[in-house]
Amino acid sequence: MTYDDIILAYNGLIVYTQVMRTIRPADGAYDALRAEVRGSAQARQQHRIHAVLLVAGGLSCRAAARLLGDSPRAVEYWVNRYNRNKIKGLFNSAPVGRPPRLSSSQAAELSAVVASGAPFPGAEGWRGEDVSLFVGRRWGVKFGLRQAQRFLARVKSKELNMRNLK
Repeated sequence: MTYDDIILAYNGLIVYTQVMRTIRPADGAYDALRAEVRGSAQARQQHRIHAVLLVAGGLSCRAAARLLGDSPRAVEYWVNRYNRNKIKGLFNSAPVGRPPRLSSSQAAELSAVVASGAPFPGAEGWRGEDVSLFVGRRWGVKFGLRQAQRFLARVKSKELNMRNLK
C-alpha cells in the first residue's frame, strides 16, 4: 500500500494524515501490546497524558476513548483530574485500602515455602489452614482462613503462568 494523502473528517475536525500500512499481528499480539501499555506505572501515566492531550486537541472524551481503547468515563475522569491538579493529577497515586498483613519480603518467603512442597510428610499440598498456622507461628500475624486460601490461589496461578511460558 502506498502513502497517499487523504483527509479524514472526524467530529467536525479535518485531520490531514497518510494512509499507513496495516499490520497483521499474530494471534494474541494485540492483547500483548495492550498489556504492555498497561504494564508499568509509567506507561499507564503516559497513556492518561495522551488521552488528555487528545481531548485538549479537540476530540471528545468519547472519541479519544475509542481511539485508545478505554471507556469514555475513564477519559472524562482523567480530564477532570487534569483540570483540578494539572499534570500532577495524572500521576499514579498511592493505593488506597487496607495495608497488607504481610510485608513484600514475608509474602515472597511464604510463596517460596509453599512452592517448595507439602507442609509436612504425607500431606498432598498446602491448605488454607496450613498457611494460616504457618504465618501465625512464623511472624505472629493473624492470617485468616479465607485470606490464606486467596494467597494459595495467587501462588498457584503464578505457578501455572510460569509453566505456560516455558
